[in-house]
Amino acid sequence: MRMSANARSVGPGPEQTQAVARVAPRAHRAAMTVAHTASSSGITFWIRATPGAKREAVGGSHADADALCVAVAAPPVEGRANAACVEALAAAFGVRRAAVALDPASRGRRKRVSIAGEPAALAARLAALAGET
Repeated sequence: MRMSANARSVGPGPEQTQAVARVAPRAHRAAMTVAHTASSSGITFWIRATPGAKREAVGGSHADADALCVAVAAPPVEGRANAACVEALAAAFGVRRAAVALDPASRGRRKRVSIAGEPAALAARLAALAGET
């Protein structure tokens, strides 16, 4: 059996060789809308936290939900990842850390965030971070 460059040999011997195609990497998904609620004091939206990341980053939207992705290097121990999320979001939105509030009941990766400030400007920055056009 002749194998292509994208195949590898599987099995105990040459007489039982099978061609197994490699799966191509996933194509970039289309940007999803990160839903938010605007009030007179700011906006509220969901994030998907990734603690223990190699690099800290804010941007993109999670594929399974309408949440902004936030990757932080801090481990998910004793609230360190939550504090790092607050710092990363404050830097990304250009506001003080005191203007960013996580829902106190947030225990998992999905968290509700409120940011105080001009709602129109914050919503525009959220759309830019999420990759919306």
